[in-house]
Amino acid sequence: MGEALQKMQDDATANPGMLFVQLGGQLWAKKAGTADKSCADCHGSAGTSMKGVAARYPAIPKGSDAPVDLEGRIEFCRTENQKAERWTRRIASCWRSRPMLPISRTACRSRRRRPTPGCLWRPGRR
Repeated sequence: MGEALQKMQDDATANPGMLFVQLGGQLWAKKAGTADKSCADCHGSAGTSMKGVAARYPAIPKGSDAPVDLEGRIEFCRTENQKAERWTRRIASCWRSRPMLPISRTACRSRRRRPTPGCLWRPGRR
């Protein structure tokens, strides 16, 4: 990767991937489901409460014997805590949903400057 591309990726105002993070911030604050809760209602600021979260997934939740990735945890929180409809369906080990990409990138963003084994995405990378 060239120096110019790296510089563009590090600049939040020039990086087109940051549009997903901005949209994720809006979704984070938006109330959903019959519980009428937003992600922020339970978790507060994504920049604070999600620090390191991407590195902790996949994980095995209490009462389960199967691992769940970050997107799976978001879906669980959405259906169980917000009482909202699922955003995604899993196809060939890949989450397919317009809102899932921005909301999961918002969670990953808190570790932008540090290596994150569980979050291979970085702004500008497809």
